[in-house]
Amino acid sequence: MRNLFLATLLIGLNGIVFASKMNLTVTYDQAKASDSLFLEYHGTFFPQVLKPHLLTAVRRDDGTYRFSVDIEGPVRFSILKRIDESLSPSVSGITFSHDIILYEYYWQGEGDLTIDIKKRPGSAPQNNQPDYDFAYTFQGYRAQQHRAKALSDSAFHRTGSTRKEQANYLAPQAKKIRAGIAVLDSFKPVLTDGEYQLLKADIIYKNPLYKLRDLRVKLVAMSPEQKADALAQIDKYFDWGIDPQILAKSRSYLYYWFERWKLGQSSSGNKFDADALLDSLLVGQQSLLADRKITYVIALGQVKSNAYYLAQARGKIQDLDCINVLTSMDVRAEGKEMFDFELQNTSGKLVKLSDFKGKTVLIDFWYTGCGGCEQYYGKVLSNVEKELHGKDIEFISISMDRGKERWMKSIKSNQYTSEHATNLYTGGVGFRHEVATRYGISSFPTLIVVDKEGKIADFDSKDLHVLESDNLTAILKTISTR
Repeated sequence: MRNLFLATLLIGLNGIVFASKMNLTVTYDQAKASDSLFLEYHGTFFPQVLKPHLLTAVRRDDGTYRFSVDIEGPVRFSILKRIDESLSPSVSGITFSHDIILYEYYWQGEGDLTIDIKKRPGSAPQNNQPDYDFAYTFQGYRAQQHRAKALSDSAFHRTGSTRKEQANYLAPQAKKIRAGIAVLDSFKPVLTDGEYQLLKADIIYKNPLYKLRDLRVKLVAMSPEQKADALAQIDKYFDWGIDPQILAKSRSYLYYWFERWKLGQSSSGNKFDADALLDSLLVGQQSLLADRKITYVIALGQVKSNAYYLAQARGKIQDLDCINVLTSMDVRAEGKEMFDFELQNTSGKLVKLSDFKGKTVLIDFWYTGCGGCEQYYGKVLSNVEKELHGKDIEFISISMDRGKERWMKSIKSNQYTSEHATNLYTGGVGFRHEVATRYGISSFPTLIVVDKEGKIADFDSKDLHVLESDNLTAILKTISTR
């Protein structure tokens, strides 16, 4: 079984499928008799694009929640509970409807696992961060492996740092990393080398934006020579000699890799150019890691020439999961018919995208509390709306908020949208509405330009996100005169 796990861990979804069953029994000490728990699981490396499965379980007479799932190949799973708005009234109607109480555990094979989840002493009722606020006990299938992840993750997150350590931007979060790896090392006898390296990679590359934040600030005042030296030092710090086949399985690493690439671009004075990065990746040697880098950039890198790179990547990559992701993204390509969604406006009237055929349409997806959405609206969209409103250009604003009252309040605040836009609401479904799941919308704001014929002219490219009103105005005018 250990050899089978390692082989599948390394191969992933790259052409080999093992059908099995995942049986989970969960207890949660804060659950009430009427509460449900949820199992979220996915076999894709890109759950932002291919949405995870979500199953519900009601509490049984013995106080347990049970899930039984047929799976094909390795999956990652999480346990969720519905947000209790009575404990935190301020979250009423927010975008997310669930708290995560167990996050992203690995499963490969067939067996029965019992998970006991308890709130840590001293954790406030409204606090629900997995690695801070919960303790876990595992019994059954690969219990020691799950325990290794739980305790090493907890050691990382709960370890504090001195001011001196925090100021060392060339060795970010070193104390946290050492604490997590020290716990992980104690489990080496019960882990395969592949399991150990993967959990280690997840610890090292966790939270890349936070890890690289201070270096990004410091680079601004450095000379070219100092920048090159600092980047070389950060690369040396993060080079732990982990097998590239293992790094290909770590989403933490892939996220770090992309953020590090962007940091190198900005430090050298170059503009962010995901298309240029793809050009270099597509001529490189094929591997699982290369496949996932290419797919990551196309899916999440705000590529300009979306349709072109989708076609190029499909002729290059071999990983089945990446192929499925790119196939699902084909609906985003320029020239594709935009889904004719139907949503409620502020008066409760149903509005369809096709109602605006003959006009160029900018669709803006946002949610209350989204800092990027507020910044983009304040610096760009508000000005462009005022200038182009009524000139055969329509602005459709779609909120991902679950609460109608929260949505209406945000409209009146003029922080995210205004009365110049057609304001639409997903009826409380939020991220799970078909318009979001069909296009894999998971980052915000997401911006889509639809031409007069109802076809996609620009799907969330980097150009749309430039924080200059004149830039967006020029894009919309160009598309509207085609």
